[in-house]
Amino acid sequence: LSLAMELLSRKWGARKLQEHLGLSEEDLAYDCIADLFSRDDAGRFEQLSAYFASMVVDNLQAEELLIALRRLVYSRVNHALFRLYQDSDPAFSRILRNVKIALDALKQFEERDRFGETCIVPVLCETNEHLPPVEQSTLESALLGESTGSESVPVMMGKIAVILREEEGCSRLVPIMTAASVIKSVYEIKNRPRLVSHEERD
Repeated sequence: LSLAMELLSRKWGARKLQEHLGLSEEDLAYDCIADLFSRDDAGRFEQLSAYFASMVVDNLQAEELLIALRRLVYSRVNHALFRLYQDSDPAFSRILRNVKIALDALKQFEERDRFGETCIVPVLCETNEHLPPVEQSTLESALLGESTGSESVPVMMGKIAVILREEEGCSRLVPIMTAASVIKSVYEIKNRPRLVSHEERD
């Protein structure tokens, strides 16, 4: 549970999801990984047993076991969040789908798996993975300064690629869900004045 909460605490989108669903971080974390604790007829944790059965557990150090468990938990949390976003935030779900289409079509990024989470990094540059991750707020501020809010998702992804290539103090590796969340936030912020204007005229 602590591993799931650790990941959720780093995700802005997860906090918004908590508010929307009326759940605490602990409740959301448990919902994301609850199926890992399902038992078979013999009382064993079925999915955990199947996962670790593919490894020679006796030959692994405690640190290696923790890394393997973190990968499983992170993967399960990310899949659960994606499902919850689809159900509760159709707009985010559409943006995320278009981000994935843009990745396949434009080849501006490479995809990397990091502890069970799909991340992206611009092509033709160093990843700088040894540096701290770029803050979502930092990426959002940079994209706000480079966009009007009317650009398509592929164009937004191109702008993110340029921003990350120019980033020198942080890692250029970004979770795909963070990129989608940043794009959604920029659309909302940039288009909010237009919506207010329409509402005032109505």
